Amino acid sequence: MKKLRKKACIFIFSEYKGLYISFVKILEEKYNYDVTIICKDKYVKKIVTKILGDRDQDVILDEIRTPFDRSNIYKEASKIESTYGFNISMLIAEDRALGQGYLLNVEKVPDIIRASWSHEKKLEYFIESFKKYEQILDSHYDLLIQKYPNKVINFIAKKNKIRYFSLLYVKFENRIFWSDHFSVSSSKYQKYIKSNLKSRALLNDEIDEYSIDQAGNKIVKTHSFSYLYALKRSAYIFWNDTKNWIRGMQKRDSYRYLGWLPTPLNSLRNYEFVKKHSVNLATLKDLKIIYFPLQMEPEVSMLFYSPEFSNSLEALSWISKNIKSDTVIIVKEQVKSYAVRSRWFYKQLIKMPNVYLSHPEQHSWKIIENSIAVATITGTAGIEAIHHFKPVLSFGKHQIINNLPTVFYCNSFDRVKEAIDKISNGINEDQLKVSSKALIKSQIDVSFDFPEYNKSAHSSDLDINSAEKALFQLDKEYSL
Repeated sequence: MKKLRKKACIFIFSEYKGLYISFVKILEEKYNYDVTIICKDKYVKKIVTKILGDRDQDVILDEIRTPFDRSNIYKEASKIESTYGFNISMLIAEDRALGQGYLLNVEKVPDIIRASWSHEKKLEYFIESFKKYEQILDSHYDLLIQKYPNKVINFIAKKNKIRYFSLLYVKFENRIFWSDHFSVSSSKYQKYIKSNLKSRALLNDEIDEYSIDQAGNKIVKTHSFSYLYALKRSAYIFWNDTKNWIRGMQKRDSYRYLGWLPTPLNSLRNYEFVKKHSVNLATLKDLKIIYFPLQMEPEVSMLFYSPEFSNSLEALSWISKNIKSDTVIIVKEQVKSYAVRSRWFYKQLIKMPNVYLSHPEQHSWKIIENSIAVATITGTAGIEAIHHFKPVLSFGKHQIINNLPTVFYCNSFDRVKEAIDKISNGINEDQLKVSSKALIKSQIDVSFDFPEYNKSAHSSDLDINSAEKALFQLDKEYSL
């Protein structure tokens, strides 16, 4: 008797096209799946057809039309909320366009047209998008794979009992893991941390030393600050935006034509300002330090991975008001965010009496080593702090490190005070070692070395070997 084939859908957007098309081939040929490809637009579909031939089952997301009652948007919205158990307001806030108003610390971010729409129009846009995904996933799929853990897609998949997965960086070397979660986590990741924390032998175990996250490290290394670099970036923005405008490829209701043109020069000027008003560690040698790295905005890390709280200035003010006179905060900017900050933002920081700007060239690890604690909303710094045996003030509700005993989740002014009081009284060294060893062992347990992943981001070529490697790990962890 012929074995019944399972059903899968794979979302393919602008990046990793070759790798995700390779997933399709392997799932169909090796794992007994019939796969539907959800193509972002006709351009992605053209590449899919070129590689795999004509496929009637595939879908172009941009071409789907979903009728619904537009005469009563609020009623339609309430129906979705009651069916799926979430508030649309929160999901709108997580969208970098519709939720641009929640980016409180990046005043120079270019305007997105749909960010200024009315509440009703934003709801209508959201509902239309939601209905598309709802229509696509009403096909009894067994498996769903997408690049990022899109919460709208995951809510619908969960309701329809579809298993959903995304490939994410584990923030250790070139290692990647499969996430079945709404954030940078997974059921397996959390299980490994809880299990490793309970291990009596953990303190005596020989664990690999932490190595820097290569994806994040590449962003820092490839950025430059000079008038020549700013000029080249501005010229590229002008050329690219003009080319897309002439070809009619400019995204509708998105960033305005040449909206990003001022940002390279703004980046350079802010960099020079921070450099001029920064301090080095030697200046603060007689003081205790709490390190606060700023996040990359307006990318997904803040709005998407910490929707409940994304205000760096507010977090800093809470810490600033709760530390003793012999303690200061060092703030380090993320290289990509100089472009979208205002001068006002940096001036506000240094007006706080115990807040200092770090010299841009000062390596973050050196600051962590000289700190009594690290504060973070999202990102790699919290993980790096754990591996340097430092306690963490975590303002992000969904950070995986919140499961560790030396990480203090701070969702209010009072929680910040409690955490700082505990840190000031001293954290047990064995606890710091347990947190570090449990985390690094869990990072290795849940992930696999995948240096090919970053290289395939902009490739449309098939990469069967890499796809086989990734799907082997998915099968091993979750059983395909």
